[in-house]
Amino acid sequence: MTVFADTSRAAPLLEDLAPLGPELVDSLASTGVPDAALLALHRIWEQEPERVTALMNEPGGRRALVALCGSGTFLPRLALRVPDGLAAISLALDHQPFHWPEPGALAASCPDFAALQRALRQLAGRAYLYLATRDLGMDGGADNGAPAPVPDHVRRPYRALSSATHGLSELARVTVEAALTFCRAELAARHGEVRRADGAPCPFFVLGMGKLGAGELNYGSDIDLILLHGDGGQDSDGERPLSPQEFFTRLSRNLSRALAEQTADGRVFRVDLRLRPEGASGVMAWPVGAAMAYYETVGDTWERAAYIKAVPLAGDREAAARFLKGLAPFVFRRYLDFPALEGIRDVKERIHARQVARDQVGTDVKLGSGGIRDIEFFVQSQQLIHGGRNPALRPPATLDALAALVAAGQVDPVRAHLLAETYVFLRHVEHRVQLVADEQTHLLPTDPERRRRLGCQMGFADTGDPWLAFWEYYQAVTSQVHEVCLALFQEPDGAAEEGFAHLVRQVAVAPEGALDGLDALGLADPETGARHLRALARVLNAGGLPEISRQRWRKLLPLFLEDIAKGADPDLGLAGLARFAEALKGRGIYAAMLHENRHARQLLSRLFCTSRFLTGHLARYPHLVDELLAPPELLGGRDAEAMTAELARATAGQDEEGWLDAIRRFKHREVLRVGLREIAQGADEVARGQDLARLAEVLVTQVLHRTWTGMAARHGVPPGIDPDTGREQPGAGAVAVVALGRLGGGEMGYASDLDLLFIHNGGQHAETPGPRPIPVPTFFTRLGQRLVSKLTVGTGEGVLYEVDMRLRPSGASGQLVTSLSAFEKYQAEQAWTWEKQALTRARVVAAEGGIGPAVARALWAATYTPRDLEATRNEVAQMRARMRRHLSHPKPGVLHLKHDPGGIVDVEFTVQFLLLAHGHAHPEVTDSSPRAALEKLANAGLIGADDAKTLLDALALYRTAEGYLNRVYGDSDQGFAHDGPPMPGGRNRLWGRVQAAMQRVDGIFRRIVGWVEVVE
Repeated sequence: MTVFADTSRAAPLLEDLAPLGPELVDSLASTGVPDAALLALHRIWEQEPERVTALMNEPGGRRALVALCGSGTFLPRLALRVPDGLAAISLALDHQPFHWPEPGALAASCPDFAALQRALRQLAGRAYLYLATRDLGMDGGADNGAPAPVPDHVRRPYRALSSATHGLSELARVTVEAALTFCRAELAARHGEVRRADGAPCPFFVLGMGKLGAGELNYGSDIDLILLHGDGGQDSDGERPLSPQEFFTRLSRNLSRALAEQTADGRVFRVDLRLRPEGASGVMAWPVGAAMAYYETVGDTWERAAYIKAVPLAGDREAAARFLKGLAPFVFRRYLDFPALEGIRDVKERIHARQVARDQVGTDVKLGSGGIRDIEFFVQSQQLIHGGRNPALRPPATLDALAALVAAGQVDPVRAHLLAETYVFLRHVEHRVQLVADEQTHLLPTDPERRRRLGCQMGFADTGDPWLAFWEYYQAVTSQVHEVCLALFQEPDGAAEEGFAHLVRQVAVAPEGALDGLDALGLADPETGARHLRALARVLNAGGLPEISRQRWRKLLPLFLEDIAKGADPDLGLAGLARFAEALKGRGIYAAMLHENRHARQLLSRLFCTSRFLTGHLARYPHLVDELLAPPELLGGRDAEAMTAELARATAGQDEEGWLDAIRRFKHREVLRVGLREIAQGADEVARGQDLARLAEVLVTQVLHRTWTGMAARHGVPPGIDPDTGREQPGAGAVAVVALGRLGGGEMGYASDLDLLFIHNGGQHAETPGPRPIPVPTFFTRLGQRLVSKLTVGTGEGVLYEVDMRLRPSGASGQLVTSLSAFEKYQAEQAWTWEKQALTRARVVAAEGGIGPAVARALWAATYTPRDLEATRNEVAQMRARMRRHLSHPKPGVLHLKHDPGGIVDVEFTVQFLLLAHGHAHPEVTDSSPRAALEKLANAGLIGADDAKTLLDALALYRTAEGYLNRVYGDSDQGFAHDGPPMPGGRNRLWGRVQAAMQRVDGIFRRIVGWVEVVE
């Protein structure tokens, strides 16, 4: 009685079981968990006392039944629940073969789906009890020596690997075939059969993968299946037809439910379909042709390894065999190239990285160091390397393959013996761990009772401490296996990867383990950097990515990281690289070209480190990478004539949709060129603003021309009013596009919108003379609408520009296209002073019909009229005060370049006031560019030289800061933060200079324009 922890509870149970003999206590003690084994045995005896007594009296029966009761909770519960469960145990004790039903007959015996599930689970329960009895309690298994010293008195009570694993694999074959037969018949009864053109049912088959394909299932295994169907199937021929895809998807789903759904009778097997093409995101059942194309184009090394163990399991086995035969060249390559070997090496490093992670949470029999996965990978890697030239090396079973490798001289016999013996040992450990409670676990127990049980089950019961003896043996054999597997693909001395190449490999196989390498990048924010590393890992491990592309990226990324570590802002650079790689991951050819083009790669690294906007631009439009590969001299600035000629070539022969896409592609390319030129040749905000404005002018001109010619062809050129005579003339209609704001001043940023005004010379009453005449006002209104639409509509290539028309007469409520006479009348009678300020930056950027000069004269005349100086000063000051009140919200450490006191608006308002005050008398000072106007005002003596210099220097400084914000954020309205991303020359130093300049500009504004308090 001293063997029991709770003698008071054990005593009455033993009294009930006294007929089973006096040796019972010793037998229970040998399990390591006598209390639990006694309770389980008593429960079974209570249900069937006569059968239990008979079993205990059979040869080996006592040992088998007690071992089963001491295995955990799963098998005893099965014995109580499954009909004829004890009969299955008896069958095993009598050394009788298990009766496997014919799958078709089993399916036919089930009247409905619930009956099928019940029959399959009861069959599985009997099979489990039969196999576990042979596995746990019967001696006589092969024992060919151990790979590490074992005490002589230790008897390992496990049979050869084939005893349980082959039986469980046969259970899977029978149940999958029966379930498939039933489910297809049931589905066909509802929806008809899917047939080929010749009337034959479309083939459907199930491939067994992994341990199932190798005939090596263990008790807690899920079954890895791949489901495929024939090509050319037609919709099912029933009253409620289904497409072939829907039919076979439902069949797959029902098949999985029949096996894996948890019912009152348990489950048969968990089903894992993730080995199919595209994994969990792919369709459940693939057509054969599509699957073959997938593997031939983007199949990965791990998928090749998986197919080593693939076997036809159920359904049309002939079709399955043909598929596997056709796939053999993918799995077993006759000649291995560098990417293939690298792929095998990467799989090895993934296993190692996962071992490190697993070892931190417990000892994993499968994935831990020297565990089952190490041995399987050792064997499979040798099969992948040598199996293409030697078909004899292709057995799916691990031990069979290992023997074949030894016979072929590819593996040392001593090593093979170590691996084989340890594999058998570990698989039995795996069985014991999973049988405790039918858990899909591979971790060795941490609970003392479970540890003692495992030690006893594995043959160490007669030692002083079964768990300690087992653990010492386990460590000895797995450490030897780990050394063998570690030497696989070992780099020769001096060839180990260093630096960023090693970091990238770590990122690919174990992103978490690569975080220590972040120090080499010099990141200010390692936590965010870790997130970007994980993003790179997703790129390197993306499903469906061809192996050659994966290898190209793996070679390219270390070069990028080396450049980024030396860049202005490694944090921004790593973020940019991650975004870029995600966008271009499927374009391996670009990775190859960038690897060979050092200039383009370094330029791109600088772009990542300096411009979030341009990085995003590249990510949105990946084809722009071609610009990086162009000779450096092609990044030089281009005039409008050259751009116009190239744009004409790019859009020639395009229909409307193609033209809209082509002109947007042209803009995206030119914007990138401007950005690259700015990065490569040093920041010049003035040149950048002029380049972007010139580009906008070219694009607006082309959009206007296409819109005008299209309208004229449909409706005819409208009559127009002669500006000199005021008379209407046939065919003299014309229109001009006036730019204001940033485009008008030639100071555009990357994200600038277009402030536009449309002016025409048409009359109010005539019609157009074309084949589809319309009133002239309607013509110009439609022209304006289409012009705005062409500029702003989103296509697959994005938007050309955002357009703001609110500066037209009467604002948003006014006519979209204004006649010249109406514009002049409005400006003379109704325009506010702020509208006159806006016109100081107005200029004609595009025109049709020769109206440009007339509109330019009208703009000047409307802007520069004699005015009362003090009244103008007061109105400008009031407008600025209102803007400050509503738009300026100072925050500590953040400068808003445009609206804060002393910012860009104060410079512009000072210039605009001076132009409005003196432009009529001094036309030589008028200019739409604030910078040019300031210089002219100073030359005319209308502003002091010192004040002019201060404003010009401040404007240059603001544009530098704007350029920084444009590159980093793509938006110059973003606050200029004291602690923002770094920039060449020092962000903090620039920030301090901008702050000081704002104070000086604010003083000049107050002195020249003045200041008023506005009460609203």
